[in-house]
Amino acid sequence: MSQAPLENAAWVTVSVACSATALIEFVQNLERLFRLNPYLEIRQWKEESTQGAAKKIQFNALNEMNGVNYDLTLDFSQITAQEFVVHYSASFKERLEIKITDTAPCATLTLIERYRKLPANEHQRHLQEVDQGLTPWAVSIKNYIEGLARWGRLPLYRWYKEKFWLSMSPRHRRIARLLLWTTVLEFIVFFFVFIIYWLEAAR
Repeated sequence: MSQAPLENAAWVTVSVACSATALIEFVQNLERLFRLNPYLEIRQWKEESTQGAAKKIQFNALNEMNGVNYDLTLDFSQITAQEFVVHYSASFKERLEIKITDTAPCATLTLIERYRKLPANEHQRHLQEVDQGLTPWAVSIKNYIEGLARWGRLPLYRWYKEKFWLSMSPRHRRIARLLLWTTVLEFIVFFFVFIIYWLEAAR
């Protein structure tokens, strides 16, 4: 995985253990893709029109990392067989480019966020709007796809991840994850205490 700044842009590349075809199909579910951003609280997602791969979406969300609110239209379109773009109608962020490369046996996903070119004084005022969550987002996408490949055959796993887990806000997901790991640790501690007690009682 790599990330680096470009001119008025930031990008991240991650290797995903799946075919390029599967990754192309995955990214076309744009709502799921955006909900996988671990710092983006989506308040409204309303698809106004769909023509093939192209979509127009009314989008309202809060970026928890930099505090930026989005209330705008997203225009999603396919540029080539392995490239997609999402245009933001009104924000410092101009567009998101999604590029997929076949690097069999894996595929490579590149996310490029490009920002509007503004006069120097205005550009400085908007720097806090630069999204610092690009790398966690790419990692979240990678983990989700590879998790489905590994556990997707288990009963209800796919339903749980797509219908329940992703419907939660990122904040609630973090709380749920913390409670889950706390419960697991408590069980492990209880198990070891029980084993020690049983061994002592058996003497």
